[in-house]
Amino acid sequence: YSIFARVTPVLKYEIIQEGHNSFGDLVEIAAVADSASMVGIKDKITDHLKQIATELDELKKVIKGEVVDKNLESYGRDASVFEVKPELVIKPKDVNDIKNLVKWIAEKKSSKPGLSLTARSGGTDMSGGPLNESIVLDFTSYFNKIIEIGHLEASLPSGSTSFAGYATAEPGVFYRDFEKETL
Repeated sequence: YSIFARVTPVLKYEIIQEGHNSFGDLVEIAAVADSASMVGIKDKITDHLKQIATELDELKKVIKGEVVDKNLESYGRDASVFEVKPELVIKPKDVNDIKNLVKWIAEKKSSKPGLSLTARSGGTDMSGGPLNESIVLDFTSYFNKIIEIGHLEASLPSGSTSFAGYATAEPGVFYRDFEKETL
């Protein structure tokens, strides 16, 4: 039970340092802390779990998309050497979900300064860019359409004509799908 030796008002961050940072991990820890000598600690963990559950309920009322709070390991990696497990993953359904989520975060930011959003698509970045300990937005489920593929023709000052192509795609489109449509 060494994890409980350093319980502070910032309980969540102490537990994260020990490698427990998901809602499911905290439930397991609360169950383990069910002994007479750990009643105070169990109460703190239980209070923290209630707070998290309340915030998850609030969040689910603000967006239409999915809120993922379990099995987050795959969202903690990309093609880099870094590993950073998020607290939550949100799969927004539409632009209004993103707007509402940004507004919700802005309202909570003063009491939770570590709260942030990071956009993620395929997780192929090699710099750790889509990794975050707070909330990751996964665009691959609902923002995965190619909107338009077109060609432009322009007259150059020399009198010749230049042709160029363009494409408009949502952020969750995988390159393999984009390539099939554009090549």
